[in-house]
Formats: sequence, structure tokens, C-alpha cells
Amino acid sequence: MAMEDALAPKLEISLFGTCYVCLIGGERIEIRGAKHRALFALLATAPMGRRSRANLQETLWGASDYDSGHQNLRRALSDLRKIMGPDFDTVLHTTSTDVQLSLDNTHFVAGQGAFLNDLNVREPGFVAWRDALRARPDQLAALGRASQGGAVRLRPRISALPLAAPDGDTALSVTGDWVAEEICRSLSRSTLLTVISHLSGRAMAQRMIDIADVRATLGWITS
Repeated sequence: MAMEDALAPKLEISLFGTCYVCLIGGERIEIRGAKHRALFALLATAPMGRRSRANLQETLWGASDYDSGHQNLRRALSDLRKIMGPDFDTVLHTTSTDVQLSLDNTHFVAGQGAFLNDLNVREPGFVAWRDALRARPDQLAALGRASQGGAVRLRPRISALPLAAPDGDTALSVTGDWVAEEICRSLSRSTLLTVISHLSGRAMAQRMIDIADVRATLGWITS
């Protein structure tokens, strides 16, 4: 098994400074196209490494109509299949609706500089996505840790706030808090989610709830 793992193709990717994407298989194959590298960056930062074709089309070819975007994505994947050869099917899994990067076959390498600093893709959807990530130090910190520690699975973050009780009913407030705690406890068993602690949710629920404020505050808290 160890020998098989050693021989399995790996995708090396650096997301900071120069965006570097290289397939390590029978030989080293560097992926040079800007949108090809952007495609890998989008997949590498997605939960479970998966994005819908519609999302990829809109983000990378948003200026095109749907049919043109569809054809552009198909052409990009076809180009990558030619470049990567049989290793394509190990690193990427495609369906009629989704494209998924095998995170088990992906190795993040450290880079120096801003997130995707040199990736010259000017599609508004891609620029907005890149800038939104640059504005989230918590997300960038997770990506930075990935660069130091190898593969990472970026997981959606979720929490459950205590259910509000009408007229401040004490008994119902206790029940609402218990329900939220049980929800967090059940969700925390999943390997697909990062669950923010129930105590953090409880603290947020002690004042008037504003969803934007909740997102901004709990977004900085790690479980």
C-alpha cells in the first residue's frame, strides 16, 4: 500500500505569490495556462475540492453566454486531459454537473506573497472571489497552514444558535439552548463540517441577533 501511495500521481500547488501548479507523476508536468491554474485554485479552495460546472463557468468565463462558458470549460478540461494524460482521471473527477479535485492527491507547497498574486485572470467573478478571500485572514490562515502541512480539506463552518423563546419564557429558553447544543454535538460527528462551539453560539444569542454580525463574529472563531 505504501508503495502504491508513493507511485500515485500528485498535484503540487502553491496559492501564495506565484500560483504554481505541477503534476508529479511519471514526469513533472507544469500547468502554465492562467485559467487552467485558476481552475485548480478554485477547486483546491472548495469544500471537498468540488465545484459545480455552473460555478466554474460563471467565475472563469462570466462575460460569455452560458453556451460559450460551457464550451470554454469543456475545452479547458480537454486541454488538461491532453497535458496530464492518464493521470488526469486520478487527480480530477468530472461529471455532467461537477468537477472535483482529489485532495488526497494534492500537496500544497509554501509560497511567498499575496494570495494568487500573479494570476492574471480578469473575469469579474474570479476577481471578486479572489478579493473576498484576501479580505478573510481566517481563511488565508487556513490555506497558509495547508501550505506548511500538506493536503487540507477546507470544510464549511456551521453553528446553531439557541432557539429564541417567546416573551422570555425561562423553561422554553432552557429547552432552546439544549436543542442548539444537541444540534452542534450531532453535527460535530461529521468529518465534512467544522462546527463552531455551542458556547460561542450561546454568547451571540444573548443580544439582539443580526445575521451579518453573527457571520462576522463567529467567522473568526475556530472549533
